[in-house]
Amino acid sequence: QRIAHLGNWDWDFHKDSLICSNELFDIFGMDKIDEPLSMESLIQQLPLNEQSVFRNALDQAIKTGAAFRLDQQLFLGGKERRYIHQEIQVNLDKDAKVKSLSGTTQDITSSKMTEMALFEEKEKAQITLRSIGDAVLTTDKNGIVEYANPATELLLELDAAAIIGNHYDKVLKVFDSGSRKAKTNPIAT
Repeated sequence: QRIAHLGNWDWDFHKDSLICSNELFDIFGMDKIDEPLSMESLIQQLPLNEQSVFRNALDQAIKTGAAFRLDQQLFLGGKERRYIHQEIQVNLDKDAKVKSLSGTTQDITSSKMTEMALFEEKEKAQITLRSIGDAVLTTDKNGIVEYANPATELLLELDAAAIIGNHYDKVLKVFDSGSRKAKTNPIAT
């Protein structure tokens, strides 16, 4: 569990008895205790806005018997931000009634920070592409246009909606500047 930053818990909600793994205590920045906790004591470790989200997921799991997945934020000591992925599974008794809930909590901070950094870099690249005066058109490996900057729209006299999603041959025609005869599209070669 430590390698995967994955903790688990089992909650008998009839007795409000919550058994947690050591890694779960570490993820939540809590001191390890040997006796069962209440679910509320775990919920209280979440920020206020996340507490109601988690309570609602627990309530829905009990009412519907459906499993839930949710990503949440956690602040350790009010300072260190962690991102966690929680999964809630319903355990049924022999009469098919909900007897308890089990869950996992994974610290996904590292992957979330990487995702956010990539998003920021993509946004910076998009701003740059939108602001340069040269026409820029990108395609996927099959030649389907995925992006066209404003200069491309101006040059082709088409808006982005008419360009994106089409094969480049439909939107980009290349002509010889002297003879005005059609040339082989340089993208195709």
